[in-house]
Amino acid sequence: MMGEVGVPFNVLDIIASSKHFSEMWKAFVVVHEATKRTSIKYAYGETLIRELIANNYIDQLTEQHIGKVNSFLGDCFINKYFTRAF
Repeated sequence: MMGEVGVPFNVLDIIASSKHFSEMWKAFVVVHEATKRTSIKYAYGETLIRELIANNYIDQLTEQHIGKVNSFLGDCFINKYFTRAF
């Protein structure tokens, strides 16, 4: 394509200068971060639940256990965010 145009260009400059593409890029970054954090939280939750069962802290997994694990991990992620933000 550059051969046809004859002028080198930077795609990131075009994205940054276009209001439409700039806002789409910001939204993509937010969604990507949310997805990444959610999948990490899910993986940690699965690992923690397996460890709790393997070490006999939980006999039978209930919704209450899952809720407590998710709440604990949510608090951990919030604390980690605030310790990095300030």
